[in-house]
Amino acid sequence: MAKLVEKCRVQLEVDFKVETSVNDYLKTLYEPGDGMDSLTPVVDKIYNDVVDVVLKNDEYKSFVLKYSDKLELLSDVKSFDINIIDDSTKERAEIQAELDSIVGLDMVKNYLLSLENHLRVTQIRKQKGLKTSEVSKHMIFTGNPGTGKTTIARIVSRMMKVCGILKQGQLVEVTRADLVGKYVGHTAPLTMDVINSALGGVLFIDEAYSLYRGHDDSFGLEAIDTIVKAMEDHRDDLIVILAGYSKEMEDFLTANSGLKSRFANIIHFDDYTGEELMLIAKSIAKGKDYRIDDAALEPLKEYFDKIQAKHDPNAGNGRLARNLVEAAILKQSKRLLDDEAAEIDLLIIDDFELK
Repeated sequence: MAKLVEKCRVQLEVDFKVETSVNDYLKTLYEPGDGMDSLTPVVDKIYNDVVDVVLKNDEYKSFVLKYSDKLELLSDVKSFDINIIDDSTKERAEIQAELDSIVGLDMVKNYLLSLENHLRVTQIRKQKGLKTSEVSKHMIFTGNPGTGKTTIARIVSRMMKVCGILKQGQLVEVTRADLVGKYVGHTAPLTMDVINSALGGVLFIDEAYSLYRGHDDSFGLEAIDTIVKAMEDHRDDLIVILAGYSKEMEDFLTANSGLKSRFANIIHFDDYTGEELMLIAKSIAKGKDYRIDDAALEPLKEYFDKIQAKHDPNAGNGRLARNLVEAAILKQSKRLLDDEAAEIDLLIIDDFELK
């Protein structure tokens, strides 16, 4: 803490002291296995918060840092809370809450958590000078439309930023139209512009199989070649996720000899069950401040079960549940106008068109 005190005095030009209570508190955060590295982020966070306080309160020239249930920075007349909780910790908690709220997709969620654990352990091994085994972070999401692929891709981008794998964590979602040019010499620059916008984050290519329309599709093949090269050139600063139907994606991987080896992580998104679609409908309604009557839940499940049994590519589509709820809300509006005593936030079985 002596360095922190000196840094505050020299760079902030304030009289800065640290009570022994702070040292005692920091000892509880010390991880012997990680050495001083375990405390460096905490001390840096304290310094940044102190800087923020001093700059906003330049009338005070003397401060004392103390700990009593919480970290406080005291001036002669005022106290300021110092929050050492890493923003990434809060973000990771929010990511977990979102994962937990997602209906179904248990295998997909378990895979992501396993990958995250491996990446964290890999970073620890690097810090200790131990050998590490690199795992490809590029992924292929297969499955029917509306089964949560884009939602999971967005979570991947945020999770990889929290892990320190990606610097920015943005998700850039594109299709063939965003990558393939309209004339000779247009495709490579167009594709590179998209890739550059995704550096530091995730490039998510939906219906990726449409990039390959056979050996005569020179424009599509040029886009694929450009993507493969960029994956190699930016292996530490770019994650590519391809999404599409299972069979079509199998054919797509034959378009370039380097594709299959770079996409070891093929994750299948199953169609939702009738039960899961019913739960999704409940969640969608709740998000709009509506409730679905308990008496309507079983008929909804049976309705979704019948649609799923048709094995239509769109059967497992979460948009089906969304469209059904939105249509029910419109129908409920008319019912409310006819019956002033009806509960304004309740959707009953008569509001749903289960045909």
